[in-house]
Amino acid sequence: MRKKQIEEAYSLLKQIGIVRSESEFAREWLGKSESYLRCMRVKGTQPSDGAVAVCAARMQALAGDLARDPLTAAQSSAVLRVAYTMREQVLGAALDAA
Repeated sequence: MRKKQIEEAYSLLKQIGIVRSESEFAREWLGKSESYLRCMRVKGTQPSDGAVAVCAARMQALAGDLARDPLTAAQSSAVLRVAYTMREQVLGAALDAA
């Protein structure tokens, strides 16, 4: 599930022109190395809860910025929806671990 959310976040950010590549997304939005997503695919692993949490927080901040500009306000709700879904996943994982 976390992998799907990361892929959805990347797709959305690429579609609206915020990122140009997976490497940039991994570095700037997940706080990970440029090869993080490639390694995940090769190894068949899921992204860490920490990476998902970082991405959710950054996307929530972006949604706020987009909402301030009438030209990008419509994009804000899509970004915020993805951010909230990611936050719910991280919170659920934390509760499961407790």
